[in-house]
Amino acid sequence: MDKGIRINVNKKFLDTLPQRAAMGNTPFRKSIIAYTMETFNVSLASAATHYNHAFQQCKKDAAEKPELVELLGDLGRPEDKKGGRKKKVQPAAAEQQPSTEQQPAAAPAAEGGQQAENADNTPAVTLYNVTKKDGTVVAENLSFWDASNLVAKAKKAKKGVLTMKEVE
Repeated sequence: MDKGIRINVNKKFLDTLPQRAAMGNTPFRKSIIAYTMETFNVSLASAATHYNHAFQQCKKDAAEKPELVELLGDLGRPEDKKGGRKKKVQPAAAEQQPSTEQQPAAAPAAEGGQQAENADNTPAVTLYNVTKKDGTVVAENLSFWDASNLVAKAKKAKKGVLTMKEVE
């Protein structure tokens, strides 16, 4: 059953549009949605859908009626803020970790559990290999963080037991 919601919301949108600059974008949107909810006894989601349709229709009509372009102004979300998934952020440790090809060979650990130092007094990077029970190497020359994550991931997925061994 057609209640004429779209036609009425489109008309209300165009009638209220001249006051939008004075009232602001958010109150303008709220007033149109509240009108739709009260007049047609629809949900907030439905009223918002009708508002969005009226806004899109007005943008289409603006090509034919230049006065609408001025009235619409900055209504709506900017083009650079629309759509798409957000890019995944890499953990800080992964960004600081150089690639495995660029890592220096591991130096043997010094007495007392301290890491050995290179000639330039920087701590040597300890590398680990991850292996299966049968001795098959799954990954080589990983940092402690990466190796322990790989072992934990396999344990969580119940893929089998992996072990970490320090590269000698």
